[in-house]
Amino acid sequence: MSALLPVLERAKLLLRHGTNDSVIGNCSGFDFGLCGCPRPCQTSSRGKGWDDTVITASTMIQANRVQTLGVIVYLAQARHSSYGRDSLQLLRLSVRSLMQNYNFRNRDDMLFLHAGDINMTSQRSILAELGPDVVGRFKQLGPYDFEVPPGLPPRNEWAQARSFSVGYRHMIRLFAIGLWGIVAREGYEYVMRMDEDSFVFDPIQYNVFERMRAEGLDYVYRAAVWDRPWQEANFFKFVKLFLEAHQVRPKWLLEPCRLNISRPGSELGLDRFLYRLCGPLYGIYNNFFASRVAFWLEPQVQAYLAFVAASNTIYTHRWNDILWHSIAIQSFVPRERVRMLRDFTYEHMTFRSHPISKDGNILGLNADPEFLSGKSIRCMQYGGLALGTNPSPKTLARFHEMMHAPVCRDNDRGQRMKRPCVVRTSPIATTTTERHRAPFESLFLGPVQTQSTHCDGEPPKPYYCHSARKAQQSWYGPECECDPMSARTSNFTACFSMLRDEFGRWGKAQAEATNGSWWVDRQPSLGAVAGPRGKKYVVEKRLGH
Repeated sequence: MSALLPVLERAKLLLRHGTNDSVIGNCSGFDFGLCGCPRPCQTSSRGKGWDDTVITASTMIQANRVQTLGVIVYLAQARHSSYGRDSLQLLRLSVRSLMQNYNFRNRDDMLFLHAGDINMTSQRSILAELGPDVVGRFKQLGPYDFEVPPGLPPRNEWAQARSFSVGYRHMIRLFAIGLWGIVAREGYEYVMRMDEDSFVFDPIQYNVFERMRAEGLDYVYRAAVWDRPWQEANFFKFVKLFLEAHQVRPKWLLEPCRLNISRPGSELGLDRFLYRLCGPLYGIYNNFFASRVAFWLEPQVQAYLAFVAASNTIYTHRWNDILWHSIAIQSFVPRERVRMLRDFTYEHMTFRSHPISKDGNILGLNADPEFLSGKSIRCMQYGGLALGTNPSPKTLARFHEMMHAPVCRDNDRGQRMKRPCVVRTSPIATTTTERHRAPFESLFLGPVQTQSTHCDGEPPKPYYCHSARKAQQSWYGPECECDPMSARTSNFTACFSMLRDEFGRWGKAQAEATNGSWWVDRQPSLGAVAGPRGKKYVVEKRLGH
């Protein structure tokens, strides 16, 4: 089958012939799970291409130790293929935050997947962060995890070819499709994903995997995102083709779609699953998630993953793992078995270098001068910070710092400024006790939010629970304090500046009330990556990216 065929025509052929048909190319060389092609079904063998060397001293001492209920997985790399950053340094900081706030207490096994570009010295330096009581190991992925499917069009014809590398698309395929078989063959019941730029702030007071088992949860996450895929209308049609062909009745995928008001109370069918009716997909921001592995190995879910893999849209359209996770969870998992965790602070922010415009300000947000030194700056590209229920002063200072950091524009010509969404704590404080709570609960760029899957859950509720939402604003969510769709940048800038000042006044008031100086004395550190290394950048250097 020609890879140049329109995606929907290719999808119809996949459904007609099956993903194992020779016309597809032997499953396009993907590992769909424990028993999927091209690997045979095996639970004890590690398979070819694995580096099973366990190099931590702790593992040598605890050779007979029973492995934990779940495993924490990182994809490790020496340098990011799309962003060009020092990935090992970020990974070290991420592991340090995870150990400090979660895994020194829980001691879950940790698995670092890599492509062979991390030498033994670097592996040892990362594993040294785990301490003596945590089993951690590096495993090299096989060559099939880095092969481009045959028959694809030239790379310059792929969606967003310049912005996202081939390696980035391999990563999407790994976390959407290949991960489940890898972890199942290792014998784990649950898996948690962390990214090199994912950070856990403030202690998590329980074991995530044990809580999932006790409460019967299949999937937990920390933030949501309304992702607008390239050719969004075709994406919806693509998913609809599979669901109809396999007679799937989605669990809660259709809830954002508009009900036919002429038939109140009628069941919402797949005929309504269209982008123009449903809006952008309610997505799982899956740079942090934990999931029950057996769910992904169920026959219906495996068929879905095989369909996705054989379509090649991960490569040609950059339809990402956020989309594939979200469709799977909302189609096959009852909503009561899915939960957003809210009780710890989580950051996932992508930073990149950005040239300064001629007027010295690429932001429109009046950034602090120390961020604008040199010919380029480190600016916030995507993601953000969600505060937990009891954030520490250090975490609140980080929030304050991010409100003062530069925000990237969508391109180097300074067009289409990315506008942060600040979500106010709800309900608004009225008592003396409540006034000690931070006035805001999250700061995110783009469509990322901190909303849960439950309309009757903790506020803020999912956007589809609001009856008066604006169709074109839904992907930002209606709870943004400043309107991201404001026609005038000056209006948004004034609003954001007002909120930033409000948070600063609140922080100083807390410092005065507690006879502390943590807020007043702390200085921004995000600029330390690109700016001069003066005294003021040292205070929270370990939190800077």
